[in-house]
Amino acid sequence: MWGLTPFDQLWCRIKFRQARYDGTLTPVGLDRPTVVYPGYLGGMNWGGVSVDTDRGLLIVNSTQVLNYDQLMTRANADALGLKPFSSSHHGNVGGPVAQMGTPFAARIQPFLSPLIVPCTQPPYGMLSAVDLKTRTLLWSEPLGTAEESGPLALASHLPFRMGVPNIGGAVTTRSGLIIIGASQDRYLRAIDTATGRELWRSKLPAGGQATPMSYWSAASGRQFILIAAGGHAGILAKEGDYVVAFALPKR
Repeated sequence: MWGLTPFDQLWCRIKFRQARYDGTLTPVGLDRPTVVYPGYLGGMNWGGVSVDTDRGLLIVNSTQVLNYDQLMTRANADALGLKPFSSSHHGNVGGPVAQMGTPFAARIQPFLSPLIVPCTQPPYGMLSAVDLKTRTLLWSEPLGTAEESGPLALASHLPFRMGVPNIGGAVTTRSGLIIIGASQDRYLRAIDTATGRELWRSKLPAGGQATPMSYWSAASGRQFILIAAGGHAGILAKEGDYVVAFALPKR
């Protein structure tokens, strides 16, 4: 267990001792909370993977944040008025869920301290390349800076690379680039496929929680990279309603 201060670390340690954790895939129970790792936001991310077929590489981003979950009886769920998601009823992915048709409902949440900071040490988000021929990890690098992260959900504006929660996939190019948004800090990045080194980045008006696309414009003779920047409240990425396109300068 980890914390920004000795006090929130102590809180996390107490909560860990109160919970059950028997390793990966520990089932959630009724009598006490269960620590779930990887949490429901990751390991391998919601955006899926990208394959560089020329180089035989699998590109995958992942999130490493624990969940702290517990079942509740159907009677308790009914008393809370829990209902399934529908066109008329919207819930939260980080709260109680109805699980209608089963004997139990569930209370799901990330394992955060009272400072709204994960109870485990960063990095929380990684970008990795796997060699599909040798089935070995070629490189793995933290994805994202601490600029939009901080205690009590306040942005620290600190530019150092920490590795932050991310949602969204990557696209690879034949020239040897990985293009990815996904991270909490709102950057769209170009990464060297061979080394994992960041070559370029640009701040988006909202979180790039989507998989970029690439297209060629015959009219302009240029290749474009486009991403939907909508953000995501689940990882505290700024929300918005944008579509942003990038291209190399005209010659």
